[in-house]
Amino acid sequence: MPKINRCLKNPSPSEVTRLLMGKKTSFFHHEQTEEEKALIGDITPKMLDIATTSTAQDVESEERAPAVSAWNTAGTWEEKGVTAWAKETLRKAILDVSYTFGTEPIKITISAIDKMDGHASFATVRMKRRYIYEFELELSWELKNMDEVLASGKIIYPDVDGTCDGTYESSYSVIKGDAKFCKAYVSERGLKSAVDRALDGWIELFKSTYAM
Repeated sequence: MPKINRCLKNPSPSEVTRLLMGKKTSFFHHEQTEEEKALIGDITPKMLDIATTSTAQDVESEERAPAVSAWNTAGTWEEKGVTAWAKETLRKAILDVSYTFGTEPIKITISAIDKMDGHASFATVRMKRRYIYEFELELSWELKNMDEVLASGKIIYPDVDGTCDGTYESSYSVIKGDAKFCKAYVSERGLKSAVDRALDGWIELFKSTYAM
């Protein structure tokens, strides 16, 4: 067996070369032999393949997530992320929103979700459930008379979370059309109220889906 030398402090280039060429041995450098590989396997580090995109499989696995892990018999704090499920269901709820003013054929709808940043999870604390969510939304809207687009713009919800308690801060802008004409359709009693109700409905869905 080759003699193991002590660790060299500040080795010279020639000493490093001798180490790499096998003329000297250091416990900091070791190449596996074929016999070692057969006994213990190849221990060469390998790159991990980490998925970063949420898929339908992610949503399904989140829906089947158990309330509390088997090891957590005391029911202490345990949190599970359900962001993929939350974004998918919240997107559907918002895109279903529309508002019609009285009996007029004019309708205002959410035409696109331009931004949905945030996360959602639920926590079990002493066998009680807490629902945690926080989203920032930027929505596009269109005001139509049948198939004719009369106006369009955006409505922004900067902070949708558990502290809102049914009252959501928002602002809107008109990109195309007359701002005064659009006000009745987009403001508190128009599209905003319809989006607020959709958010309330989604929160109830969240709680019922992941109830104890």
